[in-house]
Amino acid sequence: MPKRKVFLGIAAVLVGAALGIWLGIPQWRQYVAQEEDKRLLRQAQQWLGQGRVDEVRELIRKRRPLPRPVPLLEAAWVKVEVEACARAMAVPRLASIYRRHPEALFENEAASLLLARAAMHAGDWKTFDVLLHWWEKKSKNPQRWFALRVDRFLIQKEPDKAYALLNGVRFPGAADVPRLTRLALLVAPTNLVQAWDCLAEAYRRNPRATDVRLFRGQILEAIGKLRQARLEYTAAYLTDPKKPWLADELAEFYRRHGNYADAVQVWGKSLRENPIDFIAIKYFFWTKVTVPEPATNAPPSRLPEGLLKPLAEFIRGLPRDRFWDEKSFHKLPGAARYERERQEVFWLRLLERLRERRFGEALAVLRENRFRGVSWGPYIERALSRLLSARELGTLRPTDLPALPPASTNRPVHVFFRELEAVSAKTADPEKIADPQWRRFAQSPQALAMAFVADGWLSAGLGLAPDPLNPGPMPWWADYAWGQALRLVRGPEAALKFLDGRLRAPELELLAAEIRLAKGERETAEPVLIRLVESGPPAVKQRAGWLLVTMWLEQAELDKAERFFQKASDFAATRLGKELRARLALARNRPKEAEKIYREIADDSVEAKAFLAQRAFARKDWAEARRLTEELIRLMPDELQLQANLQIIDQAETAARGGATNAPPPAALKRGG
Repeated sequence: MPKRKVFLGIAAVLVGAALGIWLGIPQWRQYVAQEEDKRLLRQAQQWLGQGRVDEVRELIRKRRPLPRPVPLLEAAWVKVEVEACARAMAVPRLASIYRRHPEALFENEAASLLLARAAMHAGDWKTFDVLLHWWEKKSKNPQRWFALRVDRFLIQKEPDKAYALLNGVRFPGAADVPRLTRLALLVAPTNLVQAWDCLAEAYRRNPRATDVRLFRGQILEAIGKLRQARLEYTAAYLTDPKKPWLADELAEFYRRHGNYADAVQVWGKSLRENPIDFIAIKYFFWTKVTVPEPATNAPPSRLPEGLLKPLAEFIRGLPRDRFWDEKSFHKLPGAARYERERQEVFWLRLLERLRERRFGEALAVLRENRFRGVSWGPYIERALSRLLSARELGTLRPTDLPALPPASTNRPVHVFFRELEAVSAKTADPEKIADPQWRRFAQSPQALAMAFVADGWLSAGLGLAPDPLNPGPMPWWADYAWGQALRLVRGPEAALKFLDGRLRAPELELLAAEIRLAKGERETAEPVLIRLVESGPPAVKQRAGWLLVTMWLEQAELDKAERFFQKASDFAATRLGKELRARLALARNRPKEAEKIYREIADDSVEAKAFLAQRAFARKDWAEARRLTEELIRLMPDELQLQANLQIIDQAETAARGGATNAPPPAALKRGG
């Protein structure tokens, strides 16, 4: 019995020891992991203080969670990550944190401002309102929340409320810049002098303010000074390219003026560098309907979280040959909201009806457009309304015809829209169109496709044709636009296949020759261009001559260029011809002859002004160099090299007063055609 008790006692001790070890190991693991986590937290806080934001975010990404979370420690990590994301403009990650830990953003105003502006651009008014109300009375930057409230009224097309808000408060010093810039934008349509006064005051208070450049751009755009406006939008964007809304402002400027390739490029760059949902949806929509980006510029495979992410993924996932999938769309969370608020939904649904040749349904979609007042394609809508009504109702003048956009010289109207308006003005009955070619064209599906191509929606137009290389008979100018669309979207080979089967106008021959020349097929293109110079209409002669002589100069075939000018005296007498003759003289080492020719056309030629400015600088004729450079700046305000040249001239003149100068000569401008 005693031996048994001893044995049981020893067993109990061993079991107790084993149990203690077993229970103690997790505690030890937790202790070790917790101490290491604290060390990493101190490291992250130190790096944050040193501005090493990317390293902090990478450290957070690689951090292993504790076996058992410690609330205070987790809260400290969230606080560090919020600050790091705010400094890195990582809005999608901030949105993700906000969904799990909204209280973390209630402690960081900079992060809240970022997320609120992003929410506004995405139409997420719930998040916007929560953040605005939280910070309204606690803010250390009340002017920035004030600006967001004004911007909301502007986005929601309530200018009267915005104006009342702007006139109801003032801020001291530089803090008043956001108010002044927005007031300038609102009063510009009716009082340009007051608008510029507001911007001048804003600039005086803070010369480096992004908003000043941005709103200067908007006002310049509104009065039609597009080159100056582009400079301001670009300058605003370059102050902080990480801010997606600045990229969006520049891209939207390009979009409004039909420069879709540049718009897509800006959105794509922003999406790759700092992804956010409202940029993603624009990028995928516009690359689908206008021009695609090269495959090497592919955006990230994983899209950022956000209210618009499901719709962006839906558009991205649509097959190349389709514009819409009704069943899949209605499975999206928030589908009803997208339908109500996103213009992309309207256009893609309309395009799919047209692609399927369900023309009656397409007309119904067009008539129910809730975005007509802010349409991205008002000319497209008006043309489609006429053409679909001609098919379905027998009239080119439907009662609910969308209005033409306000007259503007900012963007040329394509011949397709001008011709359709002229034809419709003569008769409402499509069967009574006088020109038989136009009558057939107006009643064909390819006319509907041309409505998109004519407005720069190239991929959309090509996608409406079952066989884009054989879309059916069209006027020659429509063939020209179609060929250019194929060239830009599907490449030169596709364009040439189309054009080779339809050449019946000098303009089409010129386009085919130009494409072949760009492909290096000189032996095929050169004789065509020579023939067009001899017998083509004036505009074709000029372009063909410019292409030929430019090619010969680049290939140092100077004798050919010389003989050409001896034969083509009409072309040699034009401004383009004289510019090329001057280049030929320079290539022949005859600078005095080149200068004489350039002086003949100095009033009308940018190239001549640039050459003469450089010659004046070389002769140390500072007044002449400055005069010509300032003239060039007035003509090309967005050419930053000219501003740099003017500074070089000033430095050279200043140095010359005290002796010799080491200033480099002004850089030459690139020659165009």
